Amino acid sequence: MASSGATLAEQLVAVLATGNVAVLADSPANRQLASTLGSHVELTQDVLTASLDAVLYEGEDAARVRQQLAQRDGALIPLILAGKDGYNLHRLVVERAVSVNTTAAGGNASLMSIGD
Repeated sequence: MASSGATLAEQLVAVLATGNVAVLADSPANRQLASTLGSHVELTQDVLTASLDAVLYEGEDAARVRQQLAQRDGALIPLILAGKDGYNLHRLVVERAVSVNTTAAGGNASLMSIGD
């Protein structure tokens, strides 16, 4: 949620750089962005009631928006404000670790790839 075109551009760069999808309010300008960016942008009537994982925000009433997000059912949705160096991109990605138990294959890792 941005109050200016420059801030929206900064937010879109952060979203695209981290492989996410931007959820924007439906408006003529945002429809044009959606047609240009394709599947990287979703339009909705009310951003704060849409399916979200995080909200990038710039504006005066961050406390009110944070309260609205906190009142939603389900997982808490972080409201991310830009710092002096922009948005913290680490907050927009999820790290997953995958572990393969080679002991289950008798300690021989090559047996794990049979059938691939």
